[in-house]
Amino acid sequence: MGALYAYMPELYPTALRATGMGVAGAMARLGGLLAPSLMTFVVSGGLGLAIGLFAGPLVVAAMAAMAIDAETRQAALS
Repeated sequence: MGALYAYMPELYPTALRATGMGVAGAMARLGGLLAPSLMTFVVSGGLGLAIGLFAGPLVVAAMAAMAIDAETRQAALS
């Protein structure tokens, strides 16, 4: 996920970049606030469910990152 934070903002114009990264940061903080409470319910459902809950989005993010076909090297910032 850290690589996406470095790569994805380069694909958007400067005016949208700050807003998008701010919203993404806010959602990450909200998730960090809610996750510990919600994970107690998930873990009580079984360890496999908890592992799947973490592994599934990581697999989806990896596939999405591989699907991006944009080279940002030597591209002008707009």
